[in-house]
Amino acid sequence: ASLLGQTTLSGQVDDTNVGPLRRGREYVTNTGFTVPANRTLTIEPGVVIKFARSRQVSVIGKLVGAGTAAEPIVFTSINDQSVGSKTGTGTPARGDWLRMIFGGRTGSSLQFAEVRYAGSNNRAGIACQDSDLTLRRVVVRDCGSDGIRVLRRCGQPLNSRVVSEQW
Repeated sequence: ASLLGQTTLSGQVDDTNVGPLRRGREYVTNTGFTVPANRTLTIEPGVVIKFARSRQVSVIGKLVGAGTAAEPIVFTSINDQSVGSKTGTGTPARGDWLRMIFGGRTGSSLQFAEVRYAGSNNRAGIACQDSDLTLRRVVVRDCGSDGIRVLRRCGQPLNSRVVSEQW
């Protein structure tokens, strides 16, 4: 399916500021972004978010990403042209972007999502720090380091998998 358009994300991003992130759109971040405390960012099915080198999303508030089997949410490198538009070099690599980091007990969740080519600077693709993050049917692949890392207490990632890791 073709995407409807591209939007740049930076700074603080939530449902009242920039979001929700709408079905079938592509979002690019050259600077990374934060979901601030006491705010929610909703991501609809089929959204593609592409990250520039060494950038991340920091979730201090609540992120709710509910993809579907037919329309997963994809977090990937700016260089990944297998989804979305022709951005970057077209040659994604392990560790192209930093990570998704979740902190706080806010009820964040991801369902039917993929995290690709994250993990630069020896970081995990998804980091969980004192969070009640729930992952369901999330694929983390081609990371430069660990796929998922629990830094301190975390929720229970269920029905998710990490593939194509370096050991």
